[in-house]
Amino acid sequence: MLPLDNQLTFPEDDPEPTAPIEPEFESCCGSGCGESCVFDIYYVLRAQYLADYAAWQARQAARKE
Repeated sequence: MLPLDNQLTFPEDDPEPTAPIEPEFESCCGSGCGESCVFDIYYVLRAQYLADYAAWQARQAARKE
């Protein structure tokens, strides 16, 4: 719900999202474990981070206006 003055409000504490750490090549066991592979998990986390980061950037830009 928008405030009565129709202005968006943002919490003062809006930290920049933190990127996931890419696993070392040796972290993969090579067994073809599917969705539980450390690299598959990393790619899912990375995609979520990129979306969160884009949203954070938009909030920061709107805050400056």
